[in-house]
Amino acid sequence: NNKIKHLASGTLRGLVQLYQLFLDSNKLKSVDQAVFNDLISLRNLYLNQNSLNHVERGTFAGLGNLLSLSLDSNSIVNIQSGAFKGLDKLAYLNLYDNGIRSIEKKAFEGQTKLIYLNLASNRIESLDNETFVSLSSSVETLLLELNCLDTLELGLFRNMIRLKILTLSYKIIQRLDEYVFRDLQSLETLIISFNWIKAVSSESFYGLKSLKTIYITLGSQLNTVDLEMFL
Repeated sequence: NNKIKHLASGTLRGLVQLYQLFLDSNKLKSVDQAVFNDLISLRNLYLNQNSLNHVERGTFAGLGNLLSLSLDSNSIVNIQSGAFKGLDKLAYLNLYDNGIRSIEKKAFEGQTKLIYLNLASNRIESLDNETFVSLSSSVETLLLELNCLDTLELGLFRNMIRLKILTLSYKIIQRLDEYVFRDLQSLETLIISFNWIKAVSSESFYGLKSLKTIYITLGSQLNTVDLEMFL
């Protein structure tokens, strides 16, 4: 909660024992590449409520032991390919409320340990079916509500066999294609409330063998449901 506007290379030099770093509520607009290079012991990094507008490849170089990265409430518009390269142990990534419009195909490349990903409250209009490929064997919680998606590309959730919680609420989706969730065999909670979905077929939820809770509440335009989906 200061007025720091920039982190230059060398600013954090020598802090090899630092475990947590809180830089929330500053005025950060940019971070030099490799500024975190010496923070080899860092586990948690908080950069919430700043003015960061991009994350360059190499920004987090040196943080090989980082477990949690929080970047919510910034102004990041695009997630570049390799943006989180080197964060081999990252388990928690929070990108809530940034105004993100696009995510490049290999933005999450190398994040094979990621369990929690929050992309809610952004302006994402489309997601390529390669977006989450690197996360397929690890992620358990994926939050996508409050975006601008109007459809989900078939294969978007390909091989996400450990996913347990998926949120897609608040007027982001106009249709659910058949078999779009077919690989989500561990999914337990699906929240698709307040959308513009008008019809749901029996194949829309095909493959959801572990599903315990589904929310389709007021605000939806749903008027047709194939009763066989519940058999």
